[in-house]
Amino acid sequence: MTLTPTQIGSDVNEIIRQHGTFCTIRYWAAGSEAYTVTDYDDATLANGSSTVISGGCLAFPLSKSDSVYVQQGLLKMDDMKAYFAGSITLTPNAVLTIGNTGSLYDILPENIKRYDFSGVTVYQTAFVRKQPQ
Repeated sequence: MTLTPTQIGSDVNEIIRQHGTFCTIRYWAAGSEAYTVTDYDDATLANGSSTVISGGCLAFPLSKSDSVYVQQGLLKMDDMKAYFAGSITLTPNAVLTIGNTGSLYDILPENIKRYDFSGVTVYQTAFVRKQPQ
């Protein structure tokens, strides 16, 4: 039996539903970043309207295979790798809340990866970093 992209996406969604953690993702339209005059290298999100979506994710500590990113200075050892359904919108300027802990995580933009099957995104991965409290 040959699986269709819809069936594979449904199977991934079921795995995330059964074993994942509830999360919310808040993202802003592209180009909504503003910079302060004194901290030109720190991007902050504009106060404009945002979109909030919710679903599930699987979040894990970094694995040995991710250590190359730490060695390159792209990740920190306390960053996490998260798996999302293909139907969820992941953007570089998104803020993620995992579970009901109240902790916010930034989605690191250069490492969002989409895994497609016959032109349909089945699941996505992204590295996330906890925002300082």
